[in-house]
Amino acid sequence: MNRRVVCGGVAIGIGLGLLALVWVPGCTEVYAVEIRGTVRSAADGHPLAAALVFPPEAIGSAEPVFTGDDGAFTFGNRDMQGNRWSLTVKADGFVPEVVDIDPLKGFTLGKGKAPTLIVVVAYMRAKP
Repeated sequence: MNRRVVCGGVAIGIGLGLLALVWVPGCTEVYAVEIRGTVRSAADGHPLAAALVFPPEAIGSAEPVFTGDDGAFTFGNRDMQGNRWSLTVKADGFVPEVVDIDPLKGFTLGKGKAPTLIVVVAYMRAKP
C-alpha cells in the first residue's frame, strides 16, 4: 500500500512540577508518488534542456532538478502530503511557469505497492 495516514495527538509533558497537555493537530494522508515530466517550448513544442524544475513543497527535502537534453525530469519515489501540489519551472529566456497538480483528479492514489506515477508536461513561453 503506498498511502499512509499520519495523525497528530495529545503530547503530555511534565516539567518543573507542571503538567502540560499540547494538541498536535490533525491527520494528513501521505502518498508515495513518482513525478516524471517534460518541459517544452510553447512556441514549437521542442524539449527544453537545462530548465530548472522545483519540486512541490509537499515533498519537503527534494532538491530542484535540471531537465536533460530531451527536456525530461524525474522526482523519484517520494512521500507527499496534502491535496494540491505544484511544480515551478524556470529556464533562461523563458517566463517562469507554475504547473498545478491536483492529485485527486485523474490519479488513483494509494493503490498497489509501487508509487503512483504522475506525468507532467510543462510548456514555457519565451520572454518578450
